[in-house]
Amino acid sequence: MSTRRSAELCDSAPGLSRRHALGRLAGGLAAGAVASLAMARAQIRPPALTGRVVRSTDRAYDAARFDFNRRFDVRPLAIVYPTDPGDVGNAVRWARAHGVPLSVRSGGHSYEAFSLGPGLVIDVSAMHAVTLDPPGHTITAQPGVRLLDLYRWLWNEGVAVSGGTCASVGLGGLTVGGGVGYLSRMWGLTADNVIRFEVVDAEGRALEASPRHNPDLFWALRGGGASFGIVTEITVRVQPIGSVVVIHLEWPFEYAAAVLSAWQQHQVSWPDELAFTLELGGTPAGTLAGDGLFLGRDERLRPLLAPLIAAAPPTRSAFAVMPWIDAAVQFSGESLLPLFKAKSDFTRTPLPAEAIDSVMRFMARAPSATCAIQFQQWGGAISRVPADATAFPHRAGTLSLMQYLAHWRTEADATAHLEWIGEFHTAMRPYVSGGAYSNMPDVELADWQRAYYGANLGRLMAIKKAHDPNNVFRFAQSIPVGI
Repeated sequence: MSTRRSAELCDSAPGLSRRHALGRLAGGLAAGAVASLAMARAQIRPPALTGRVVRSTDRAYDAARFDFNRRFDVRPLAIVYPTDPGDVGNAVRWARAHGVPLSVRSGGHSYEAFSLGPGLVIDVSAMHAVTLDPPGHTITAQPGVRLLDLYRWLWNEGVAVSGGTCASVGLGGLTVGGGVGYLSRMWGLTADNVIRFEVVDAEGRALEASPRHNPDLFWALRGGGASFGIVTEITVRVQPIGSVVVIHLEWPFEYAAAVLSAWQQHQVSWPDELAFTLELGGTPAGTLAGDGLFLGRDERLRPLLAPLIAAAPPTRSAFAVMPWIDAAVQFSGESLLPLFKAKSDFTRTPLPAEAIDSVMRFMARAPSATCAIQFQQWGGAISRVPADATAFPHRAGTLSLMQYLAHWRTEADATAHLEWIGEFHTAMRPYVSGGAYSNMPDVELADWQRAYYGANLGRLMAIKKAHDPNNVFRFAQSIPVGI
């Protein structure tokens, strides 16, 4: 592959018991598999697994075995850090030869710790190279690159990729689940911009997935998740970018009904260049804020937001022109609290008054100030992609993505937060589409297959059966081989 420039980028409910983690992630290991697992523990030899191997006796093990959400206390057999596709293939073949279940991790941001398991964790975070492909319209990146590192590298080239917001999310996991952020209304999901994957399959073989090679796999990897193989390289379109306008508005909490009603009414007419998210925070005082990004001039933006501001005048408003990379840093904050639970919904019609009343009631009785609900604007380029063009089905007619969030610090706080978010999500079901975002997974979600993948589920199952008939890449919400 010819290149102009390349660089290695830096890595930058009570907790789940091990017994429950084994049951949830592996569906319960049979006695024979347990014996295989025990035998494998005694037989690990670094030469059999190429790349750095961290075992339970190693000093680095306790730090390596946790994901971003530390609610899950899982003790893998070992964690291997491949540095190239050959190492990945060796890890897959080793796990299969020893009868050991495997899990795949890029950034470790799976909300439900699907990237951990009791067997071998294949952690691709050491694979984080990026190349700008001439003439500068695409990049080729490895899956372990973290988003903010990627954005900084691309900024030096004067381009950006449509991606998420959290700084330490890995590109691989983000992309195969969809990938949405403040640039998505303008340029589509991360997955919509992919033109090629390299992937290691269930036999440990390196394959290309593109419109010309394994097109069914290419289709499934754009929004269908990590059920089909281990992505080792992604070629994705990038766009020129310079300065942007960042918006921040704040209102008293009691204005939430008026603000949400006005936002629902007016955002459907906003151009693709504008993306605006509302967030309500929990007790004791309650908060209400809106954050947005505009890819245009400040004087063109203000008339667009005027009806929203007139409906409920904010107590604070800020419009700042800044380089895109400064906006990416500003939006990239991550909670410092170690434990959390999230749920999601999509809306296809505006929430009626009684639904907004429910939002207000639940936020008013949230167990802590670190509970929130976010309303992320949808539409634009996301909705112009047909629902069956990729595995990601939430397209035309979708108005917003809702994310429910509860963060807490200690195990003693878990029950109150888990009960609150569960009851809140249930109360909103009559008013939402029934869909959910697979990059915000929820193990308690009923009929999650249809919620995540809609009418695309049948095709995904057929592709799973063709490429992974033995269900090597399995986790609690992986695509089933059959029902």
